[in-house]
Amino acid sequence: MISRSLGGLVLGCLLALGLSGSALAHAELVESDPADGETIETPAKLTATFSEELVVDGSNVIVRNEAGQEVARGAVGEETEAMVVELAALPAGDYVARWTARGDDGHVTRGEIRFSVAAIATPTPVPATPTPAPATDAPGTPQPTMSPSPSPTPSPNASPEPGNGAPTAGLTDMLLALVLAGAVIGGLAVYLLRRR
Repeated sequence: MISRSLGGLVLGCLLALGLSGSALAHAELVESDPADGETIETPAKLTATFSEELVVDGSNVIVRNEAGQEVARGAVGEETEAMVVELAALPAGDYVARWTARGDDGHVTRGEIRFSVAAIATPTPVPATPTPAPATDAPGTPQPTMSPSPSPTPSPNASPEPGNGAPTAGLTDMLLALVLAGAVIGGLAVYLLRRR
């Protein structure tokens, strides 16, 4: 009788341990990237890794902003022990990723990962400084020299250019006017001398 009672007690303990073991075998969050409370920059990828394989149907992650609006959603990834969420470029602020994990045993666990998105620093525009113009008469700066253009060779039948020994039209007119004036003065002088 005592042995039966002892056997029943041992069997009860083993059954209780088995049930508690299965209860402890629920999918629990092992780690996340970003970690809870971390500040990140987006776009980024949020990964939540669990203690056992997850069932695709019934496991998901929903990310919401401070106003409670859904901004991203993820599910079980290629590694069946993790859920992945692709985060697009998000405004700066606080966010919460609420996850629901369903293990192979059918039990469902829930939790959340809180993180912040940092404001993207915009670079301050640097005012453009005018570049000084190069000095034209700076000492020691070689100045460009003009190469002499070759003078044309006169052909033998070409008429002489003005200034090369031939009188110009203005000079011819002046000489003609002087000769004419001299003739008039000479004629007037001869006439006056004859009247005496």
